[in-house]
Amino acid sequence: MGSTFYYLAAPGTDTSVIDWFATLAEPPLVREDQALLWFGPLGADELAASPAEQPVVTLFPPRAHREDVWTVGEVHFLASKGRYPDVDHVRARFSRWLNAHKLAFQRPSANGGCDKWNWQLRGSVRNVAPTVRALPSGEEALSAGVYFVAESDSATTVAAVLHEVDRLR
Repeated sequence: MGSTFYYLAAPGTDTSVIDWFATLAEPPLVREDQALLWFGPLGADELAASPAEQPVVTLFPPRAHREDVWTVGEVHFLASKGRYPDVDHVRARFSRWLNAHKLAFQRPSANGGCDKWNWQLRGSVRNVAPTVRALPSGEEALSAGVYFVAESDSATTVAAVLHEVDRLR
């Protein structure tokens, strides 16, 4: 089973995550407009196999539904731990790098100051993300009152959050 990391950052302007991958000694091949990062050679055999068994990282950068409701950024290491030792090393380094940033949420919500922003995480974020870290631009957004939803939230869920945010303001 792979690993998923969740983070808060400004959509379109904060490129810290993709920049981190670019600084690796052997950076991944970036495909599909920075959404798919491929580690290693790309041949016909690799393309035919399941993505969960490949040295692939998918990146879902934050995006804005509007100026006060953004999605949480997601980084998915798809390959099972142990299958690709080099990717496991990158996963561990990325985890250490991301964990150096401010804790915005941790499930179950307790200690660490993460309860302060709990109310700004809407939709299914608190159900799907065990931990959410805030990059500096994400911290600024939290302080400015931006709300966050999960990338996977349906249009109906996002519409309900937008309506709720309008009601709260």
